[in-house]
Amino acid sequence: MKIVLISCTKKKQVNACRAEIMYSASNLFRKELAYAKKITNTSNIYILSAKYGLLHLKDIIEPYNQTLNGQSINAIHESSEMVFAQLEQKIDLNKSEIVFLAGNNYRKQLIPLMRKKYPNISIDIPTEGMGIGVQLRYYSGKLNEK
Repeated sequence: MKIVLISCTKKKQVNACRAEIMYSASNLFRKELAYAKKITNTSNIYILSAKYGLLHLKDIIEPYNQTLNGQSINAIHESSEMVFAQLEQKIDLNKSEIVFLAGNNYRKQLIPLMRKKYPNISIDIPTEGMGIGVQLRYYSGKLNEK
C-alpha cells in the first residue's frame, strides 16, 4: 500500500475546514496533493501538521500559526514521535511504501524512527534536495504525464 505524506504550509484558510482545504492557498501544496492523488487513493494521503500531527484530508481543523521550521531538534523529535505513533495506529507500516512529499523538517526525525522499528520499510522522497521552484516543475511534469 502506498502512503503519501505531505507537510502543512504557512498559508492557511482563515476558518475551520477540511485539512485538504486548509492548506490549499499554497501552490506547492496543491501540486503535491494532485500528485499524491495521482499515485494513490485519497484514503492513503496524510498531511503532517506542526500542530495536529498526522491529519487525514477530511479531518476538520482550525487555522493555526505553528511550524517546525526554526524549532529545536527536541521539538522536532517530539513532533516526529507523535506522528510516528499516529501512523502506527492508522496503517501497517510493514506492508506500506511511504512517499514523502514533505519538507526536511517534517521527515528528518520521522524517517529514523520508522527505520529503527521497521528496518525494511520502503521510503521514497522523490523531490529530496530540490528547491521549491524545481519541485513545482517536477510536480507539473508528473501531473502532465499520462
